Amino acid sequence: MMKQVVFSSFLVLMLGQAAQAQQNTADPVFLAKTKVMVKEIFKDCPTYYGDEYVAQYAVTLSRFTIGTQPVMPAENFPLLSSVPLVGNKCNPALSRDQTFDPVTFNPLKYFFDYRSTGVKKYRVDNTNYIISIAPQP
Repeated sequence: MMKQVVFSSFLVLMLGQAAQAQQNTADPVFLAKTKVMVKEIFKDCPTYYGDEYVAQYAVTLSRFTIGTQPVMPAENFPLLSSVPLVGNKCNPALSRDQTFDPVTFNPLKYFFDYRSTGVKKYRVDNTNYIISIAPQP
């Protein structure tokens, strides 16, 4: 009986999260912002910022959150500076941000670990900002 209750609660939680992700990725404002980010990456390759690609990248972006957390002495979050840039021929001028702005930050520029089975966190160098990536639904 207890297993059924736990499983039912887990199922409701997962369905709620999936519905939330779908809602975010269907939002026209979110899709427009995603398209701007994708265009920055694939500047000279318009094939890669068509609507079908933008929708896929919107799902990826919906997994990101940026928050603040004081630096702890024993923390071991990888630093943003340790994450390589996405190498591509479509925008060879792509570069790291000189300053971090959570509003304009484009996570698609970086080769993050998207396949983690748990929440993956990265520290923005010399700040209290934490970038969190939720696992795939």
